Amino acid sequence: MKRNAFLLAPVCGRIGWCLLALAVAFLCLSWAEVIPSIGGGWAQGSLGPEEAVPSVLAERDAGPWFFGFQNNLEWNDEIYSVALVVALLLISRARLKDEDELTGRLRLNAFLWGLEATTALYVAAMLAEHVLEAGQWVSLFFFTVFFVNLFLPILMLAYVLKFRYDVWRLRRSGSGASAYEPRPVRLVSSRWRGLWLAMTVASGAYILLVESGQVEFPAWADRWVNGAALYAVPLVGLMLLIISRVPTEDEYTACLRLRSAMLALHVMSIAFVVAQLTVFGIHYLALYYVFLYGVQVLVLIFFYASLHSVQPKASETNEE
Repeated sequence: MKRNAFLLAPVCGRIGWCLLALAVAFLCLSWAEVIPSIGGGWAQGSLGPEEAVPSVLAERDAGPWFFGFQNNLEWNDEIYSVALVVALLLISRARLKDEDELTGRLRLNAFLWGLEATTALYVAAMLAEHVLEAGQWVSLFFFTVFFVNLFLPILMLAYVLKFRYDVWRLRRSGSGASAYEPRPVRLVSSRWRGLWLAMTVASGAYILLVESGQVEFPAWADRWVNGAALYAVPLVGLMLLIISRVPTEDEYTACLRLRSAMLALHVMSIAFVVAQLTVFGIHYLALYYVFLYGVQVLVLIFFYASLHSVQPKASETNEE
């Protein structure tokens, strides 16, 4: 298996940076209303009931703000949102000119760091909104994370920033005794993997029951169940499953982890672009859970599928 089979040509990285610059420029000019709206403008009213949004948001005038928080009939936000995701995808999967095993470790470390950081961000936002109920500015923090993740996958952004920062540190340190040495990949013990799996499946089933209207929150546990069990537990469980050790941890399994992560980002990016161009209005909010848990679920599926496909071949080789 080629180690870099999941990477694209270096020229894709340069195309990605150019596209990123154009997308950011288009976004800023659209927000400043320098570029006219492409499409039919803005509809009256917000995506949800007034009581469902913080007053600091509900009182805003209709306009190109907050990634189309209100019913948006124009195409400006779709254009720069899709461009940003495609640019980040090209940058994240572009092969470096000096790509080697060390940069592979940097990539895996960056993805796992981004996974841990975004999980902590999501959990903090969800618990602050649903458990603490500390006021409208806490709600603003939650809605910011909520909507940014709907229009720009935070995990991919965190991975790109961390990886590029580590590459910069590596090249800046030079060679010799002062060379930058990335830390080993941090994994947790597999002893509790069954618990993480049961916790994730149970909370996921609970989400399905709640969203389908089959289960209602107990009055005494509304805030805590809604904030912790319904949102935070699946995120933490998926993260722990991804960073759990397998019986044989070596360089090859690290490569499988990285391939699975890159493939998951690729698939979710395609799904994101398709959703941006085909799903509109209130229906787009239904994709919240897909964008929130999709990458983590795909990483687990791809990693364990590739791991199990390798194990029979290894056992056949040992028998021979």
